[in-house]
Amino acid sequence: MPRSEEPEGDILGGLVTEQALLISRESEEPHVNALLESTFAIAFMGTPLTGSDLAAWGSVLKGLSRFLKKTSHQIVEVLKPGSEMLAYVQQSFHGMLQQRESRNLSAIRMFCFYEEIGVFGIGKIVEGPSAILPRYSSRGINANHMGMTKFASSQDAGYKAISDRLWIWADEIKESLGKNPVGLDTMRAKRTEKFETIFNSPSPQRI
Repeated sequence: MPRSEEPEGDILGGLVTEQALLISRESEEPHVNALLESTFAIAFMGTPLTGSDLAAWGSVLKGLSRFLKKTSHQIVEVLKPGSEMLAYVQQSFHGMLQQRESRNLSAIRMFCFYEEIGVFGIGKIVEGPSAILPRYSSRGINANHMGMTKFASSQDAGYKAISDRLWIWADEIKESLGKNPVGLDTMRAKRTEKFETIFNSPSPQRI
């Protein structure tokens, strides 16, 4: 599947996920509160994770605001350098993780993927250091921000890296439930078969 240079609507998906978990934590509604307790792992894809340092947000927000200049005016306003709203979300999210750790609650697994190629005329939307969490594993994807989740085949290095991480978590969930893990090698074989079936069909589906 060719990598597009058009803006993607889910560029802020990681930040929305963080906010959703914060809302879940504070909610008194059981079905809303269950979202946080049911979250096992999160894979961040080029999400700005610089924390609460407002000065550090400058370069990140500058790139994002230029990238989104043709989208909602309200979004661009929030993304201006020095946005206290975004810094607050990060500060609250990191505080929530620390609180869960101090209370010996189940940790949320996290892995950060970051872009290795810049967008033509703009550069990298989120630089590597801004897209990682120091205490968690991370790795780059050889694509620009919009191409990080678009793959040409099952042999695409980015596809392998992301799907490997998801299958590792899937096996951890199985083990936590007392079920036998499938194993990464078996999962790799299955994913390749499924991928090739989809892309060889008359009407390929988007992965």
